[in-house]
Amino acid sequence: MVKFDKISGKIRLLIWIALVSAFTPALVSCTAVYYGDAAPQTGQATFQVFYDDLSPYGSWVDYQPYGYVWIPDAGPDFSPYLTNGYWVWSDFGWTWRSGYPWGWAAFHYGRWDFNDDYGWFWVPDNVWGPCWVTWRRSEGYYGWAPMRPGISVDASFRGEHRDARRWCFVRDQDFGNHNIARYSVTRSDNGRLIQSSTVITNTYNDPRRNVTYISGPRRDEVQKFTGRRISPVNIQDNEKQGERVSGKDFHIYRPEIENRAGRGQAPAPRTITDIKSVKPAGQNNPESRGGNSYRVRGAQNRREQSVSNSNPRSRGEGNRRDNRKEPKDK
Repeated sequence: MVKFDKISGKIRLLIWIALVSAFTPALVSCTAVYYGDAAPQTGQATFQVFYDDLSPYGSWVDYQPYGYVWIPDAGPDFSPYLTNGYWVWSDFGWTWRSGYPWGWAAFHYGRWDFNDDYGWFWVPDNVWGPCWVTWRRSEGYYGWAPMRPGISVDASFRGEHRDARRWCFVRDQDFGNHNIARYSVTRSDNGRLIQSSTVITNTYNDPRRNVTYISGPRRDEVQKFTGRRISPVNIQDNEKQGERVSGKDFHIYRPEIENRAGRGQAPAPRTITDIKSVKPAGQNNPESRGGNSYRVRGAQNRREQSVSNSNPRSRGEGNRRDNRKEPKDK
């Protein structure tokens, strides 16, 4: 009897081990596919989506040391983050809303740089942001400039103010207007405004993408100077290329961009233009393929007084580093 009990005990042990072995892969598999409450994604893409989607609106050239860069057909007066667009307030801070069909890419990924012969060109990158600019505050004015390729957020606080031609300034009471280009001061005044300005270092940390953005002037401060309530927009993922505003929602295509090629052919423009054949910036046709060219109006269409008749003083507002998790709406 004792011997039979020992044998049956061994049989039960073997059966138990077999059952555990059979169900373990299923348990492991179930654990591997559970993601909890992750935010919805708009999918993944490669640089090819930039090369294909922007080609109808400009020229891709091989420009070292950056590699493939894009020169838009947007007219001689084009300036990134000024022409054909305006600023809206979102959870990330000030976010650029563009009227160009390619704005979802060129103002939210990558960086802009300037060439004296060919004007502004865009260098693609794989990190999304509400905008990629650095901000400054001079008494009575806000200013911003595109961050150069390869410049980090911290580095932009230290040395991105040296080239006055890159900057746009508007009176603080005009900031937030939809036709923001109409209110920009002449670039010849940028030098004195920069010298009397302080850097705005407010930031926002995006936990979903693990990226830090420069959020720009505080919302409550802008409301004080403009005398208007700034209504925030909600950033929503768009399923296809483009952007649109619907009520309080700002829908924009912002996929996760792979920063390396897969097993197939490396992403590349289907047509690469010889940079020598690109028209100089002053000769680009403003009514070209871009279709939405917006010329910066002259002083007669701007309501601000000439900066040269004012005496701006550095007030130091907005120069305190704010590393809060998100810009607070007040």
